[in-house]
Amino acid sequence: MGDILSSFSRYRFWGVAICVMMIPILFAQCSSETTYFHQYKSVDIDGWGTEDTIVFHINPASSTTMLNAEIGVRTTNAFMYSKLFMKGVWQCDGDEIAVDTLFVPIFDKKGVNLGRGLPYPLCTKTIPSIRIDSGRIYTYTITPLMQPTMVEGVKDIGLRLTISDN
Repeated sequence: MGDILSSFSRYRFWGVAICVMMIPILFAQCSSETTYFHQYKSVDIDGWGTEDTIVFHINPASSTTMLNAEIGVRTTNAFMYSKLFMKGVWQCDGDEIAVDTLFVPIFDKKGVNLGRGLPYPLCTKTIPSIRIDSGRIYTYTITPLMQPTMVEGVKDIGLRLTISDN
């Protein structure tokens, strides 16, 4: 009987130890951001041209808020460049307020796709934050800035805006 209790105590000790070690990992996975806007738009896989502008319409905010921004790109095997260069334009009520040259790394120096997921790996890149004022209409437009006029292998382009809880 003593051996059974001794064995149970050891298992209980290791069970508690594992649970205690998992708590910091679980809290590290929790995000302190709230998603304000998250949308992807499809691109013609046969070629995304400079005349093919992608437009995201941002819902008006109820209060003035500073938003973190991130661009997402899903590609196919037909994409043959290491980075995707794009032009991003913020507009408020139809007026340009910010223009950025964006680049999203797709492959590393060894040719390994930096994205995650299948069948179309997703690569993301943080872009400058934006302040959204209450009651105003915002749009974000993206066009490719690549040397060939048609870029093949881009599947989707996305925009994610988050409010930091910090």
